[in-house]
Amino acid sequence: MVNKVMKEEVQTTKNRLVSAFEKQLLKFTCHVCNIKHQYRSIKFIKENIRIDEILLHMDFSENYSCKYTQEVQSLHFGGSRNQVSLHTSVLYYSKDGTVQSVPFCTISRDYRHNNVAICAHLTPVIKKFKNIVPNLNKIHFVSDGSSNQYRNRKIFVLAATFLAKLEKIKILHWHFLEAGHGKGAPDGAGGCLKRTADGIVARGIDIPNIDVLIDQLKINCKGVNIFRVASAEIDDCDKMEVTLPSLTGILRAHQISWTKEENLIQVRRLTCTMCLADQQCHHYTISQILIKAKDSGDSDDEHIMDTNIKKRRLCYSEVYSDTSDSDNSSSMQNYFNDCLKKP
Repeated sequence: MVNKVMKEEVQTTKNRLVSAFEKQLLKFTCHVCNIKHQYRSIKFIKENIRIDEILLHMDFSENYSCKYTQEVQSLHFGGSRNQVSLHTSVLYYSKDGTVQSVPFCTISRDYRHNNVAICAHLTPVIKKFKNIVPNLNKIHFVSDGSSNQYRNRKIFVLAATFLAKLEKIKILHWHFLEAGHGKGAPDGAGGCLKRTADGIVARGIDIPNIDVLIDQLKINCKGVNIFRVASAEIDDCDKMEVTLPSLTGILRAHQISWTKEENLIQVRRLTCTMCLADQQCHHYTISQILIKAKDSGDSDDEHIMDTNIKKRRLCYSEVYSDTSDSDNSSSMQNYFNDCLKKP
């Protein structure tokens, strides 16, 4: 059975059309404001980054298909062609008063792109941070908001209980870009690597598997830090026992913040650059997740999750308030118009 997608003509009245348009316009306006707010906040963090903190923008690149210089027709069909998974990221840090960038790429034969695979791909990258920023205390992760990859309960817990402890990070923020607008520098790094690999094949060198691909990329793309991630490393992350909290509003979350002192995860509606990581945000809070050991004799890997979710209806003036001392009595429509005019 084959499903076909076709256009369907819908007839309605003018009043219903205008009513439907107004409903969609409100959602679209919120979507546009989220896009602008997240980009402005991340730009502000990047431009004002301190010497003891870093920002890592990450994304999965499309799997690379290994190639030969000369191929028979049957190679194009079935599962004959080997593929490898690429997770690209770009690190931003401060050096001598200027913002520097370093691209990374982790390559694996494992095709999984879920939360445990992300932890395995980030492990060698995070371990490299101390060589670049010796006094590292705070880290900002930036990614898209895919719910089966970056924005889910398990990655929230693993970020605090596993990733932050790899290099004894004290403060961790994870910023999620608005849906459909997660493109950035990591995609450029992935495109550069795959174009380089295709150029190598065009010059007569076969790339039949992951081993040859990594060797050739390290020779021809020396500016990119390349690491290999084995399937066993992803399996080890998958075996980590974590207790997941019952948490509502995950799809609305655009930032999580964690501190080692409080061992508390703050889940926020949008990225806030004013409230501290250990402080319940006065502007965009959704919930809090408290991580605590079962008892004093338990290891660091055993945790119980407590959630303190305050359910309340937010008005738009609260959610999209300006960082300056603006007039809170301005109407929602006026604020949206001002938001859309900003570059």
